[in-house]
Amino acid sequence: MPWALIFGAVGIFIWGLDISEWFIPATSLVLSVSFLVGPVPSQMMAGCMYALVTRPFDIGDRIRLARPGFKVGHNSPLHEMVVKQQDLMHTYLLTQTGETMAIENHILRNLLVTNITRSGPVTLKLRIQLPIMTRPAKITELIDAIGAYARSCPSDWIGIEMHIDEIHMASCYLELEIWATSAIPAHELAHLGACKSRLLMFVHAYMQTAKIEYLTAREYIPENNDTNDP
Repeated sequence: MPWALIFGAVGIFIWGLDISEWFIPATSLVLSVSFLVGPVPSQMMAGCMYALVTRPFDIGDRIRLARPGFKVGHNSPLHEMVVKQQDLMHTYLLTQTGETMAIENHILRNLLVTNITRSGPVTLKLRIQLPIMTRPAKITELIDAIGAYARSCPSDWIGIEMHIDEIHMASCYLELEIWATSAIPAHELAHLGACKSRLLMFVHAYMQTAKIEYLTAREYIPENNDTNDP
């Protein structure tokens, strides 16, 4: 609507039209055109500015899209795609299943865009369950062995931090939380998954070698506060 009024005023000024004679027809024409076209011109301009000026990604970048206010695991899931092509009006994305999806730039600018390719190192959070009866010395040895493994693979891991996160008395296990910072770029998902798999396989093999085995209690012995004294 405002853009149409501006164009109409400019036209009257340039062509020197008699305002009293042309005002009503011009106003009717402007209102009709603005009603028919609607927000399309502003959307086109916003999409072009997003593609030419903002440029949050380049061709070949892996990006993650989400609706504003999303919650992981709820009705607004994250979608990872690769930018295949972009013009002034549309961006073409390649999905994980190999399909090409076209999305208008003015719609894309209203989504949350995470550029995985331009992001920094990835830190993976892994949880390892250990039997609650495992001796502290064995747990320390396991932590040292994982750290030594990460240092021996500088092409896979930059650094690693570990600590005991929770102790589950009822289930007879405790959780070792591992924060591993990968040297693999975030957009190389296959290589990143392979590094994670190798680390977990090492942990599994070491636990077997160290005879850290799972034992399930035949009966759960409640604590004092779980029983009612007669």
